[in-house]
Amino acid sequence: MNGNRYIALLLWFVLSSCHILRSDPVPPPITGGENDQPEIVHTDLGKTDPAIEEEETLPEIETKNTVEFHGELFQVAIRQEEFDVALILPFYLNEPSDKVNATAKIMLEYYQGVKLALRELEETGMQLRLHVYDNKNDTSETQRILRKSELRKMDMIIGPILESHLQIVSDFSLKHKIPLFSPFSRIDELKRPNPFLYTSIPGNKLMAEQIVEHWASNYPDSKVIILNDSSWQAKRSIPLVVEALKRNGNLMYTVLGYSPGLDWEKKLRQSGLNLVYIPTNNRRKVSSSLGKIFAAKREVTVYGEQSWSNFEDCDYNFWNKLNVHLITHEFQDVHDTNRLAMRQEFRTMFREDPGVYANMGYDQMRFIGEFLMAFGENFPMYLDGRSFKYSISTYRFNEYDGFRQNHHLYFLRFEDFRLREFDRS
Repeated sequence: MNGNRYIALLLWFVLSSCHILRSDPVPPPITGGENDQPEIVHTDLGKTDPAIEEEETLPEIETKNTVEFHGELFQVAIRQEEFDVALILPFYLNEPSDKVNATAKIMLEYYQGVKLALRELEETGMQLRLHVYDNKNDTSETQRILRKSELRKMDMIIGPILESHLQIVSDFSLKHKIPLFSPFSRIDELKRPNPFLYTSIPGNKLMAEQIVEHWASNYPDSKVIILNDSSWQAKRSIPLVVEALKRNGNLMYTVLGYSPGLDWEKKLRQSGLNLVYIPTNNRRKVSSSLGKIFAAKREVTVYGEQSWSNFEDCDYNFWNKLNVHLITHEFQDVHDTNRLAMRQEFRTMFREDPGVYANMGYDQMRFIGEFLMAFGENFPMYLDGRSFKYSISTYRFNEYDGFRQNHHLYFLRFEDFRLREFDRS
């Protein structure tokens, strides 16, 4: 059996083992109808008994419950208690190519995290039916799935992963007023605004604003130097960061082109803090620039990409001296007790350690499930503006550019030779 057929067979077994691969119509969510309310009968004789000193009143029907969620108490309206959630991802069942094989592995890993979260949610009493659809990253297949009658009855849709597909599903979400949760896509603009869309990863424009806000709050008197090496990361992020710096108006900044002979001693300010932002994943350019910055002997704090932590032969002692900070939307703190517990449960269930996508699937399903269970179909009114921390992710949703984006970024710094979250002001 070749590797691709093995991946497909394994994925089919995992999905089928939970009885969630659905194609049959699903009954609509449980909701109250007009005849579900208790009938109250009044007998009005048109007379008042003078012997009755106080008017009798019927007891008020309970319409709200007190719910504790992440340490806060909420008064929540009576809500439905059973939910249907659609998961639309490219599992690529029975597809042969190597590219498909790599994507299928990621989707399987993500689904394993979802499955673990579902098991834990069911143990707390949640009634959630997960309907899994393989769209194969094909737009016609995505549209075919959306034509299924049961999709209009979903309480939540998770996926898909490509922006072109997300635009299609977003239109469906808006038309039928179904919340849509994007697990991976970084979206900067929608063709049509959709208040029902939630993106777990902030868009590039929002990310740039968050970075500048972080600098302005924590280093208001610093000089910002941005190194442009013409990489795709630099071309994507630098124009947006510069626009955010212009809107802020309080930070000095300059953009430098990368060259091996760049004289950092002349470019860095002699007195006061220099912030150096290097938005590239090129290990050679990063190492060369950090070495020259260190040799300039100036007060410097460096900001870079989270992928730097995957570089081979990292000199963390050197990075500590340069106050290297990494920017990311997820953070796996190996010492976090919640993550350690999740890893142990994952090992028991799948006989392997969870990767980053398994952690993302776990966090996102826990977040979605807990919100639905606590607040039901009314969850958006309790969500905006609050922060909720999970295993490797923190969610803080607010409306931005026509849809709800996660506003949380992790700013990590090397301290005592390990990555720690920066305590933002």
